[in-house]
Amino acid sequence: MPARWSAGFFKSRSRNRPTRGKPTLLFDRLETRDLLTNLPPGFSESVVASGLVDPTAMALAPDGRLFVSQQTGQLRIIDNGQLLGTPFLSLSVDTNNERGLLGVAIDPNFASNQYVYVYYTVPGTPAHNRVSRFTANGDTAIPGSEVDLLDIDALSTDTRHNGGPALRSRQQAVHQRGR
Repeated sequence: MPARWSAGFFKSRSRNRPTRGKPTLLFDRLETRDLLTNLPPGFSESVVASGLVDPTAMALAPDGRLFVSQQTGQLRIIDNGQLLGTPFLSLSVDTNNERGLLGVAIDPNFASNQYVYVYYTVPGTPAHNRVSRFTANGDTAIPGSEVDLLDIDALSTDTRHNGGPALRSRQQAVHQRGR
């Protein structure tokens, strides 16, 4: 059975009553969430591969390889349960807080065009996020194959909540909209 957790906030309770130097705090319930502590029936937990550092997203290629982005800027491949020793690509990224290599998607026509898309934080003053396409040659990206598809406006100084793994193909987006 999942554990139940209630999010809430504290507020002061005074209502024109003297607090005698000690404010009274109330906890108001805002919502209830299910946090999984046990797997549902029919599911099992298993280690796919070890050796990843700060994984942020993954995408499955049609040939069965699993592409895993690491916040530190490396896109790694797991093939037949083994983490390959050489990264598919290594990017220079801003890894401050929730920034870094945040998303990966495989092109629906990957078998013929070998395109892999990534979403990452470009370092600089100020930093900004980018969506790029790379072309694969086996288990590595072709050097110099990066195509910048979208450079997003400069990020604020707040390094949290940069979004990320919302990369998807046009066909998936059309399917999800029901068209």
